[in-house]
Amino acid sequence: MRHIFFAILLGLLVMQDSMAREIEGVMLPEQIEVEGKTLYLNGAGIRSKFFFDIYVGALYLPQKISDVRQILALQDTRKVTMHFLYRHISQKKMRNAWEEGFRENLAREEWVALEDRIRLFQGFFSDVNRGDVYEFEMLPEGRTIIRGTRVRGIKKEKHLVPLGSIDGKDFQRALLLVWLGHEPADEDLKAAMLGH
Repeated sequence: MRHIFFAILLGLLVMQDSMAREIEGVMLPEQIEVEGKTLYLNGAGIRSKFFFDIYVGALYLPQKISDVRQILALQDTRKVTMHFLYRHISQKKMRNAWEEGFRENLAREEWVALEDRIRLFQGFFSDVNRGDVYEFEMLPEGRTIIRGTRVRGIKKEKHLVPLGSIDGKDFQRALLLVWLGHEPADEDLKAAMLGH
C-alpha cells in the first residue's frame, strides 16, 4: 500500500512539473487564467544585456501564435510577465529603458499620440530588485471593468500590488512592440516569446 501511495505522489509531482516551465529558477505555469480567460504560455526567455541576465520574460496568449502581426491584431486577452534576475535597477534606468523601447518601435506620430500614456506608465515603476515581478494584462474592450492594460507588481515574492491601468488598444500594441517589434529589447527573448 505504501508503494502505491509513493507511486501516486511521484506521478503527481511529475505532472505538476510538466505544467510549468523553469527558466533560471523561475517557474512559469504553462496555463493561467486572467478574468476568466484561459491563456497558454506562448514562449519565454531571458532578457540579457552586456552578458548580464536582467529578467525572464513570458508571453501568454489564448492560443499559440508565432507570427507577430497576428499577436498584435489579436482582439483578445494577452499577458506578459517579467521576473527580475538582476540584483538592482534604479527607477531612472527602468523608466529610461521603457522610453527607449517605445521610441525605437514607434513611428513619430504614434509616439506623439501615446506620449502622455507612456509617461503615466513609466510612473508605475520604482527601483527594481532581484525577485521582483511585473505583470501586464492586456484586456479587450468591454470584457471587464478594467479597460486596456492592467499593470501589477510583486516586490520580492510578497503581495501582488495593482499599479494602475492604461487605456487603449494602441497602447497595448505599443507595449507588445517593446518585446516583439523591429527593435526589440532582446532578439533572443523575442524569438523565445514567439515560441521559436
